[in-house]
Amino acid sequence: MNTNVAAAASMTVWIMIDLIIGKSRGQSIGFVSIPGLCSATVVGLVVITPGAGCVHTGYALLIGSIGGLVIHLFLTGKKHFFHIDDTLDVFSCHGLGGITGALLTGLFSQNDVNRNIPNGAFYGRPIQLWYQLLGILVTCAYAAVCTSILLIFLQWTIGIRINRIDQVRGLDNVAHGVLEQSQQLPLQRINTLGAKSKKMSIDTLAIVHIET
Repeated sequence: MNTNVAAAASMTVWIMIDLIIGKSRGQSIGFVSIPGLCSATVVGLVVITPGAGCVHTGYALLIGSIGGLVIHLFLTGKKHFFHIDDTLDVFSCHGLGGITGALLTGLFSQNDVNRNIPNGAFYGRPIQLWYQLLGILVTCAYAAVCTSILLIFLQWTIGIRINRIDQVRGLDNVAHGVLEQSQQLPLQRINTLGAKSKKMSIDTLAIVHIET
């Protein structure tokens, strides 16, 4: 129950933020990103994972909502202020989402939900929040060290970067010989789609011609 509630809450908050942002940009009809909704659902599941068996359903609703808000704001800021590789927003959704969920579990956990866990900071045991924070720091340090070792090893062996041209063409094309449907459309059809999308104020994909 808690996992479903948190995922639904995160997705609902995500939709509301998308619509508010769309209205603030002058769109008559707000647009909701389908990939964004998929990320929102994952975020809700991630943030509730640490406390799924430790909190009441009402708190699952709150945790999912907070997670959706925090991660959406972080992603918006990341696109404008940070220039980092975060494929599929994995760190943002899973890393930051997990940290958020672990901290909130330290606040809202209740012994009457699960006799095997202690109460959280809001229920008479504030030190639990510090335990959660310590666990987060240890986990982050462990993940950073192990990831660094793996990346250094891969960099010395097969490499961890592809060249810029292959990045633009896309690995589906370069590595697997797969063309997206849009790349197979006649140029006139692509131009027509682009013209229509401009009228609808929807961003379209960029078509890059590469000489080979």
